[in-house]
Amino acid sequence: MSTFASAKELKYRAKYHMVGRFGVAINALITIQLFLTGLTILINLVCDRATVPGLILFYLLQIMVTILSALFASGHCYLYLNICCNRPADGSMIYYGFKNQPEKAILIQVYQTLLYFACMLPGVACAVLGIAMQQYGVVGVGGILLALSGIVIMYLALAFSQAFYLLHDFPDASAQALLKMSAKIMKGYKFKLFCLLCSFIPLLLFAFLSFGIGLLWVQPYMNAATAEFFLEVMRARE
Repeated sequence: MSTFASAKELKYRAKYHMVGRFGVAINALITIQLFLTGLTILINLVCDRATVPGLILFYLLQIMVTILSALFASGHCYLYLNICCNRPADGSMIYYGFKNQPEKAILIQVYQTLLYFACMLPGVACAVLGIAMQQYGVVGVGGILLALSGIVIMYLALAFSQAFYLLHDFPDASAQALLKMSAKIMKGYKFKLFCLLCSFIPLLLFAFLSFGIGLLWVQPYMNAATAEFFLEVMRARE
């Protein structure tokens, strides 16, 4: 197996490919965030969760937000793959997931959400049971289980992190197959992705100190670096 590029090298490639593309990436980021955040705020304003119909409507609309997030995630990955492969890229690519394999993008999101929920279920059930029985020792056990489930969820998130990228390389594969493929190609590389993401912590702290304005540049830089990571994993797996 060939030598895998370091986090420093992947970030260098990301910066190189982002030259002249930050405007496109920032516009894409703002469009997605404004749309999803605005929709979430609107849902909270119009849904009266104190009533059963309002609560049902709230959860139905939240499902719609999840679906839209999946479609945007697909388009977002497509945009950055084009950027990192030196292909033409424009802001309209964030809508790519709405017209190309949308059902698979949604299923990938659904499978991931169900897996994460399944990891949290034992801890939540234990905590709820402890509160109902007023057994705070059981509540403590539930808290420990929830903490452990967080570690498992982070592991799964890294394992399945390449599914949306793979969707564009293997459009004929099913959503389940794409998740399995992601887990397979990430064997031995999850810690490398973790280290790459952690290397952005100083920049993220600086971005927050700038009242979040710096995120407009840091987030696209991170997205490009993770796209470079995918390309490097595929190169290494070949």
